[in-house]
Amino acid sequence: MYQPFIAHARQGDHTIQTVDAHLYGVAALARSFAGKVGLPLTGELMGLLHDLGKYSAAFQDYIRSNLGKMDPDGDAPSAPSAKGKVDHSTAGAQLLWDHLLEQPKSPTAQRMLFQIMELCIASHHGGLMDCLTADPNHPTRNAHRQRMEKDKQQTHLPQLLPHVDAPLHQRIQQLLADPQLLESFTARYKSLCRAGSPTVVHFRFGLLTRFLFSSLLDADRLDSAEFEEPKRRDNRLSLGSAQWPALIQRLEAELCSYDRTSAVNAIRHTIADHCQSAANRPRGTYTLTVPTGGGKTLASLRFALHHAQQHKMDHIFYIIPFTTIIDQNAQTIRRILEPHPLPEGSVVLEHHSNLSEERLTWQNKLASENWDRPVVLTTMVQFLETLFGGGTRGARRMHHLANSVLIFDEIQALPLKCTHLFNNAINFLQQQCGATVLLCSATQPHLHCVNETKGAIQREANHELMPNAQQLFKDLKRVQVKSHLHAGELSLTAIAQLAQTEQQRAGSCLVVVNTKKQSRALFQLCQKSGVDGLYHLSTDMCQHHRKTIFKEIRQRLDTQQPTLCISTQLIEAGVDVDFDGVIRFAAGLDSIAQAAGRCNRHGKRPMGTLHVVMPTQAQENLSRLKEIETAKKDFQRMDKEMQNDPADLEHDLLTLKAMERYYTYKYGHYNNSMYEYLSYIIDRRQVGRDDTLLSILSDHEKANIKGEATHQDDKKTVLRQAFKQAGQIFQAIDAPTRSLLVPHAEGRSIIQQLCGWEGDYRELKKWLRQAQPYTVNLYPYTWDLLLKERSIAQTQEDSGIWYLINDAYYSDDFGLFYEPHGEKEILDV
Repeated sequence: MYQPFIAHARQGDHTIQTVDAHLYGVAALARSFAGKVGLPLTGELMGLLHDLGKYSAAFQDYIRSNLGKMDPDGDAPSAPSAKGKVDHSTAGAQLLWDHLLEQPKSPTAQRMLFQIMELCIASHHGGLMDCLTADPNHPTRNAHRQRMEKDKQQTHLPQLLPHVDAPLHQRIQQLLADPQLLESFTARYKSLCRAGSPTVVHFRFGLLTRFLFSSLLDADRLDSAEFEEPKRRDNRLSLGSAQWPALIQRLEAELCSYDRTSAVNAIRHTIADHCQSAANRPRGTYTLTVPTGGGKTLASLRFALHHAQQHKMDHIFYIIPFTTIIDQNAQTIRRILEPHPLPEGSVVLEHHSNLSEERLTWQNKLASENWDRPVVLTTMVQFLETLFGGGTRGARRMHHLANSVLIFDEIQALPLKCTHLFNNAINFLQQQCGATVLLCSATQPHLHCVNETKGAIQREANHELMPNAQQLFKDLKRVQVKSHLHAGELSLTAIAQLAQTEQQRAGSCLVVVNTKKQSRALFQLCQKSGVDGLYHLSTDMCQHHRKTIFKEIRQRLDTQQPTLCISTQLIEAGVDVDFDGVIRFAAGLDSIAQAAGRCNRHGKRPMGTLHVVMPTQAQENLSRLKEIETAKKDFQRMDKEMQNDPADLEHDLLTLKAMERYYTYKYGHYNNSMYEYLSYIIDRRQVGRDDTLLSILSDHEKANIKGEATHQDDKKTVLRQAFKQAGQIFQAIDAPTRSLLVPHAEGRSIIQQLCGWEGDYRELKKWLRQAQPYTVNLYPYTWDLLLKERSIAQTQEDSGIWYLINDAYYSDDFGLFYEPHGEKEILDV
């Protein structure tokens, strides 16, 4: 009796999806996704081969004996300790390897094409594997070749081939014989080889590999999810292409309603008009240099919407450095582009938390976001994780960046160590994937001036959207800088007194510090003095908590009530608040300029004052914040130059001329004695030698030392990248964080819903989206502390979704606190 070959079994009713149905479904999606870079046949072939191993008797015995009880995509490529699991991802890759063995004189482009496909297929359950390894405990080995030469008794390739569906097998052979498969890749290969150092060229090929991996991965996840829940396919297809004219109409109506009578508002309208005019420019990489408070958010969105319509683009990504800007901008953009009664999330997707992805179980694979909405708001951390992070977590999203407008707000906040990784990725996305990039800032970093052999941003000749940025800064001058550095170091007590004096003088005052410890200590000093309208802000508060505090602050500022806010740097970029006075702890000039943007923002006073103070070294430990420490020294240099020759800097530290000089100093460090820092330095403990992430993701030039294995005698191994090791090392910020759901406000009921979830993936996805505003990202030390105290737990066994069960660790003043306070309350779920 014939038994169908099973790929998946639906959890609810055990309905089966056959292997050929799954392979055809994935192939169709992967063909479409890979087609964005001109490689549709490559995508289709990978889709047809990725789960070929499921035709094996071993896998069929496995899935039939575990219907509804296991992860249908579990794989064990090389680990015999993974009891019961069957390797089903290597067979399709081995078929390609064997096919190429039959081509004695294959050109380099063909060898690279086949290696890329083999890597993507073999890696689609665990993340991109290494080509050449970078293991600190073992010599370099050719992991790609070892995987392709794995014992076929374990991969089951010979045994399964007779069982492959005949039309499927025929289509695979047609694709392998189709000249267009190699011709299309050769054209892309030549494009990637044009202009650039060996490091840059190899890095491009690594990005192409990841793009194709993304295409296969998302196709596989979508097909599996849509089989599990057929309505998901209908929902996806109902989205259709973005309706840019309708979105443009909504934004234009909003802009027309704004007042133009004040001088500041008139300038903001002029900026937005220039952005609309610039939308007709060809795809490329552009800059928008506008002083703080110049209305960059809606002006850049205006450019993006009109540009997307002009060039028939798929998505707009609004990428910001801090979740606090999402707090504000998401609300504004959603109100304009997604008005009632449109369903929330139908136009705008807000994605900044990895709550569901800390441990990617097969259940929450189906619920994870894949950036499939017209407008996506996300963070720089999520963007960089998508391009360089390990596993499959973010990689599936990368292909959505093609043919899209990428707006980077407050680009000056890009982590310095990621500079060359970011530059090369932006050049790839723009030149190879048809994206348009807009870099927005009042303090544009010199990403185009760094070492070209390692990767510098390539901007258009007419890259700036503003015709006269210099004049804009003069027209929008609303703040003067008053430096207290000549007075030497000030104690926190003295700074607290200055803050209270400034509040009494001006009516409201904002103090921006460099560390959370400083913010808490300064808040407590002011609290003891009985300050009226006192607030504290830091990322230890969940998004909803911060939003509530911002609302209260704005209400007090609007009604001119006394207000004093102590905040970390989260407030100084893109947050629309307007204080009468600001105090900034000494930092880089870019940070000081951003803090100035929170002072006299709307020009209601003739001139606001920004005080720059130097706290005592004993009260400010920056030993783990080297970038801030270095930037602080550069500002001190600028401050001395201002004192010695103010005319040389036009009597103002907030001009474009001053900013240009500051960035010359800042990048001067990194282009000379600290030049490797911009390439993301890694040390011997991570790869067994001093190296950079840029290197092991490109030519991996240090892989052949002290007798380590080489690829010179292996014509089939063209790529050398250590993708897996790099993914494990990569962190967009200096320490890894994990998301924790806290029982603040509605967070409590969401926790209860997640703890009681019973298998409806649409419900899971809905609750995970709603949970995002109630999460806090924790560093390992804090996480381990709470875990030791048994104050955190998972919503369900192995869910990977953690929540705070002890209210004593969450404060109304500070958010997540490192020591319990108040009465202890255990969340009963």
